[in-house]
Amino acid sequence: KMRPYIFMERNNIHIIDLKKTLQALEKWRNDHSGT
Repeated sequence: KMRPYIFMERNNIHIIDLKKTLQALEKWRNDHSGT
């Protein structure tokens, strides 16, 4: 489920793609803004 937001993996640590994460958070905020 989170695979699209993973930029890379190094030493068994997942690095998230901040651009995709920001887009998803902004979409969630717009969907839940109450307007």
